[in-house]
Amino acid sequence: MNDGRSTESKIFWVLRVAVAAEFIGHGAFGVMGKDGWLPYYAVFGIEDSLARNLMPITGLIDIALGVLVLLRPTRLPLAFMGMWGLFTAALRPLAGEGVWEFLERAYNFGVPLGLLLLAGLGSSWSSWLGRIRQIPRLDPARARRFGWGFRLVISIYLIGHGGLGVFSDKPSLIRGYDSVGLTNLVADSRTLNLTVGLFEIGVGLLVLVYPAFWLSVFVVIWKLVTELLFVTMGARGAWFEVIERGGAYAAPVVLILLMSIIRGTAGSGGANSVVRGFLRSVRRRMSTLRMFAVVVGVMAVTACATPAPPTGTLTSEAARDSTGSREADRELPVDEVLLSVVSIEAQHSNGDVIGTGFRVAIPGIVVTNAHIVRDAAEVTVVIPDGTRRTGQVLGKAVELDIGVVRVDDGGLPPLHSGSGLAGLRVGDQVFAVGSSGPNTLATATVTALAHEIRVGSESPQAALRTDTALDPRLTGGPLLNRRGEVVGVTTVVADDDSGDGFAIPVTDARAAVFRIVGDR
Repeated sequence: MNDGRSTESKIFWVLRVAVAAEFIGHGAFGVMGKDGWLPYYAVFGIEDSLARNLMPITGLIDIALGVLVLLRPTRLPLAFMGMWGLFTAALRPLAGEGVWEFLERAYNFGVPLGLLLLAGLGSSWSSWLGRIRQIPRLDPARARRFGWGFRLVISIYLIGHGGLGVFSDKPSLIRGYDSVGLTNLVADSRTLNLTVGLFEIGVGLLVLVYPAFWLSVFVVIWKLVTELLFVTMGARGAWFEVIERGGAYAAPVVLILLMSIIRGTAGSGGANSVVRGFLRSVRRRMSTLRMFAVVVGVMAVTACATPAPPTGTLTSEAARDSTGSREADRELPVDEVLLSVVSIEAQHSNGDVIGTGFRVAIPGIVVTNAHIVRDAAEVTVVIPDGTRRTGQVLGKAVELDIGVVRVDDGGLPPLHSGSGLAGLRVGDQVFAVGSSGPNTLATATVTALAHEIRVGSESPQAALRTDTALDPRLTGGPLLNRRGEVVGVTTVVADDDSGDGFAIPVTDARAAVFRIVGDR
C-alpha cells in the first residue's frame, strides 16, 4: 500500500522545524545586538544608537514567529515570514555587500514560501488565520512542480555562496577555513576561496540539471559541515549561525522526499527504494559523473597551482638574533616569513611606540599587540619593501595583548598557524621574528606551554614561555616553529626580570582576532 500521507507529514514537519530554526537563530542575533546588522539599519538612515535599541525588538519578533510556526503554523504569519526573509536578504546588496549575499540567502525566503504554497493559499480570512493541520496530498505531477521549486532554491543558495568566494573573496570564509587548518594547504588563502567557490557553483548547477538522491544527501552534509566552521573559528553566537541556516539543510531533505513521491516509492520502503534507484541511476550516468569529476578536478588543480613565494633556509649568518648571540640550527623558511612581517608605528600622547605585526590568513588583516596600538584609531604600517601605509585599528583584546589592524598591504602572503599547539612540546626550538627598520630574529627554546602571566592589570593568562627574553621591537610579532607555522604572538610582561620570553598561544590569539574582525 502506498501511504503517501506519511511522506507529506514528514515534509510538513521538516519545513516547520527549518523555518522555526531560521527565525529563532536570526532573532537570537537581534537580541544579542549583532554589529553586522548596523549597515542594514543605516540603509534607512537609522543611527547606530537607535539601531542597537531596535535590534532586540526585531530579534524577539523573529523568535516569536519561529515558535509560532512550530506550535501553530498559520498561513498569514508564513506569508509574512517569506516576505521578511526576502526583504532582509535584499538589504545585503542595498548595504553594499553585493548580489551574492542576496542569492546565498535564498533559503531564507524560499523555504517559508515553499511551506505556504505546499499548504495551499487560503480562500478566506479564516483560512489565512486558521491553523494548518497538514499539507494536501501530493500526486507525482504536483510533487514534480514543487521539486523544481526546491531545486531552484538549492541551486541559487549554492551558487550565491560559491560567488562569495570566487567574486567577493569574503574574509569570513577564509577565517573558517583557517580555523581548521585548510589555509595551510595553499600558498594564498584566496586560492582556497576560489577553489571552494567554483566547486559550490558547479554543485549548484548540477542540482538543476541532475537531481539525485546522492546529490541531495551531499548538499545536506556539505552545508552542515561548512556552517559548523562558525563554531571552529569561535564566532560570536556560532551555534545560532548554524541554527539560522536550517532552511539550507531542509531544502535538499524535502527534495529527497518529493523524489520518493515522484518515483512512487513513498510509504513503501521509500528510503530503500530511493537508494536502489540511485544506484541504478549512477550506473546509467557514469559518463556524466566522470565528466563532472574531471571538470571539478581541473578547476581545483588550476586554482591550487598558484606558485608559492620563494623560500629560503635560515643560514648561520642570516639567523642571528637581535643581540647577535645565537644562531639557529634548524631550518626555517625565513624568506617567506619575512615577507609577512610588518612594522607598526603608533603615535600616543606620551610618545611614539614601535613594534611588530604580521599578516594573517584574512586578507588585509594584521595582528599585533594591544599595548602597541593602545587607544589609537589609526597607525602606520611599514611593509617589507619600506612602503608606509595607514592602518585602521579594528579593536583590541587587552586581556590577551592582541590588537587587530586593517591595512591595504599590497597582497602580502599570510602566515599560517598549522595545527596550532598540537605538535609543540617543551624543549622545542622556536623563532621570534620582528620588523623595525632591519628585520630581526631571535631563537629560543620552549620551557613551558601554559605559564601564567599577567598582561598589564588584567587577570592571569596562560602563555608560552621561552628561555630567551625578546627585544621590545619583536613584540607583537609571530613566534614560529621550525616549519614557519605560527604558534604564538610575542608579548611583554611588565616588571618581569626573569630573562624569559612570552607569547600568547596561537589558539587564544586566533579566537580573539575572529571576535574582533567579526563580519566586518
